[in-house]
Amino acid sequence: MAKDNASPKSVEQLAKMTGAEARLLDRFLRVLAADRMVEETGSSEYTLNGFSTLLTQEIYQGLLIDCIDASGLPTAALPEYLKSTGYKNPISKDESAWKFALKTPLSYFEYLAQPGQEYRLRNFNLHMTAKNEIYTQRWFEVVPVHEALRPSLGPDSPLIVDVGGNVGHDLIALHEAHPELKGKLVLQDLPGPIAQATNLPAGTEKMEYSFFTPQPVKEASAYYFHQVLHDWPDDKCREILKNQIPAMKKGHSKILIDDLVIPDQGAGWLETGIDMLMLTTHSAQERTQADWRSLLDSVGLKMTKLWDCKGYPFKLIEAELA
Repeated sequence: MAKDNASPKSVEQLAKMTGAEARLLDRFLRVLAADRMVEETGSSEYTLNGFSTLLTQEIYQGLLIDCIDASGLPTAALPEYLKSTGYKNPISKDESAWKFALKTPLSYFEYLAQPGQEYRLRNFNLHMTAKNEIYTQRWFEVVPVHEALRPSLGPDSPLIVDVGGNVGHDLIALHEAHPELKGKLVLQDLPGPIAQATNLPAGTEKMEYSFFTPQPVKEASAYYFHQVLHDWPDDKCREILKNQIPAMKKGHSKILIDDLVIPDQGAGWLETGIDMLMLTTHSAQERTQADWRSLLDSVGLKMTKLWDCKGYPFKLIEAELA
């Protein structure tokens, strides 16, 4: 469809381009047109619209494929899975709809790390890149960054540790928005994403790290988690947070959580939709403010600030040692 400047094309033209039968294409394209994913320009004639134009870009193809890969089979298996659990709320990584559907002992992220799953891992990383392009405004463009981030203890001391930061999208954007910030930037993730992290700000330290092990970077101004904890049930989140606490300096270090906060009433499609993705794939959840506070309290942290980042769908939670 994108060929010839995305000019409208009949299903007969598309059939010649793709090898699919024109009648089959017409049936699918009618559905897509009804859902406003393509534009119907005539009888059995279609063209791209804004949504489908995005899907001509590799990063948005990766986003869509990753979401389908992550949730498609688990969602289809969800009724049978929930019946097998007695309709209990999924809270264990050991018993997830993902594992049930794929008949695997591996969690989603463990599965991506396996040999032969490079295509899935690549699509996950493209998904993360696309997500960061969609949200054109970030917390550090809304929140007074010098309030959220205390100065580092020295020019070579760590300012912010991006824990589970994938290929460094947030550190790159933070540096571009605030090049005046002093202190070391540290990117931490598993070997796959770290190997693919390029174009990082000068001096950024790349570190292979599992957040289920003690945090090796001491006395950073902030340990930053961007949509990391929503992938994990409470027991695993407690383990992750407890691993950061010994590295923190009381009165200086903060935990910064950049994530969704579900309102007590009137939750929207974004937070509820992602909550369902977390349920099916990870036995995890999006959280209310009370959920976040309870989680932090349970490991000896206290929520000190909840920033409402206008124009940005996530909120920034500040926590310090109690």
